[in-house]
Amino acid sequence: TGVRLGEHNTTNKDQDCDEYSCADVPVEVGIEKVILHEGYNQHKRNNDIALIRLNRDVGFSTYINPICLPLEDSVRQMDHTGVKATAAGWGITESGVLNKLPSCFLNFSTEILLNCRSSK
Repeated sequence: TGVRLGEHNTTNKDQDCDEYSCADVPVEVGIEKVILHEGYNQHKRNNDIALIRLNRDVGFSTYINPICLPLEDSVRQMDHTGVKATAAGWGITESGVLNKLPSCFLNFSTEILLNCRSSK
């Protein structure tokens, strides 16, 4: 089992290109470990997020970049309400439609409206 990095359109078996340029060829990488969200429910698709540790280092490029997670408790505890954020992925785009995923990578910018904290 592995992941494909740098892919934009999953239905295109060739290199992703537009009229001006082509993306780098996607990179296939094996998985060392998957950490699921503790509240994930596969039937309801709640908390559908995970961390994936790759089995080797990967070079970054225009099409492959890390998502930085805060390490410091002080940063994680900050109120992020009003901060601009970007959501991205191939996730479900319609409420109640669990088996239809988009074929192209999606992203949008939004403002964080409420910073919820668990009482744990």
